[in-house]
Amino acid sequence: MRISAVLFSFSVLTVHAQLDLSWRHRFDPPSMLTGFGDVGLGLDRRNDSLVVGHTWENRAHTTLFNAGIGDIHWTMPSNDTVAHYGGRRYFGGGILSAQRVAGGSSLTLRSATLGLDGTSAWSDDAGLMDVQLVRGPLVNTTDNTAIVLAYGNGVLHGRMYDHAGLVASWQHTSPIPWTSLDAMVIDGDDVLVTAMVDHPSAFTDVPRLMRVDGATGNASWANHLSDTTGFLVNAPAITAHWNADTLLSIHTTYSGQVVLRMTDADDGAVLWSFTDTLETIPELASMAVVPVEGTVFVALRGGNTLAYSPSGGRLWMDTLHTQAPYARAMILANADHLIHIITDRQHTDQGQDVRVRALDPTTGVLLDEAWVNDTVNTHDLLENALLHGDVLHLLTAATFLLAVPGCKGSK
Repeated sequence: MRISAVLFSFSVLTVHAQLDLSWRHRFDPPSMLTGFGDVGLGLDRRNDSLVVGHTWENRAHTTLFNAGIGDIHWTMPSNDTVAHYGGRRYFGGGILSAQRVAGGSSLTLRSATLGLDGTSAWSDDAGLMDVQLVRGPLVNTTDNTAIVLAYGNGVLHGRMYDHAGLVASWQHTSPIPWTSLDAMVIDGDDVLVTAMVDHPSAFTDVPRLMRVDGATGNASWANHLSDTTGFLVNAPAITAHWNADTLLSIHTTYSGQVVLRMTDADDGAVLWSFTDTLETIPELASMAVVPVEGTVFVALRGGNTLAYSPSGGRLWMDTLHTQAPYARAMILANADHLIHIITDRQHTDQGQDVRVRALDPTTGVLLDEAWVNDTVNTHDLLENALLHGDVLHLLTAATFLLAVPGCKGSK
């Protein structure tokens, strides 16, 4: 179980990249606790406004902050019981939300918009059954459209919106079940999907890269990123834009490999690939790319961070041995800053905390770090993070200490 979410904002000072806490906001703790708990539902920033989505007593909430000083403009709840997956994005003159919700006896998808004054504009219930995964909203600012994806029972459902509401919906059936889903908009309204599929010929899930027309669901190409007959991939693959026509994918294997692959966005052709073999078994957690600098940054579960050049292989590796019952790591980068966020223990008499580290992008040298210790004697959980110029926004939650008669408590 989880309790109140907390939003932290750090200034990443340009001189030696020190981390300075600018403000924090603790959302109200719930008066009732259930198995759903507090879950982050997205961060997005535009100009001086920061939108945050999270659940509270199983209900979805959208909060608009002044990003500079942390003042709340408004908080708007919904009546939906949210089941963990969802997001928030600025969309035109408002905010678009998407979330997996309890509908009747099943799990469905609901999307909705709010104006910047907090008033409701429209809501769309997709009427689906047994939704397992939700991704989006994926906003295309050029065409002023947005796409939300929902997967369940072998079918990928797409919902395209303009500012007035739903404009198209489609289904893409996969003969092989998917266990995870990542997606982004590319080249107009096309969607690039990176899925882990339960391939019958492999002993592990296999990453599959697919380009889909966002208006129809038709796939123009699809490729597996790894062998489909081995015991190989040990974490969901990640794909990012390298430039307008090129995609960079990465996955890790049980044989100690970090595998990078560049793909032509138009036809799915492999442009090059690079395999880095480590002495340990890496497990991919996060990736960030800075194409203008020609650098790829990778965060592994357990603490290690690596930097790669597409033309020159590995540039450096930062080794960090962490201890986290709820392990998670994120790497965030732009042209000026590299931020590594990971759950870890401070070796004090309490649970795990969130460790924020500013690294030198060129060498990997630690420049500064800060610990986020939200609640004493409980585990702090990393929910989401956003790097905007010189500011880092960080959303965390905490596990709940369940009181048991006759016991001191359990985490």
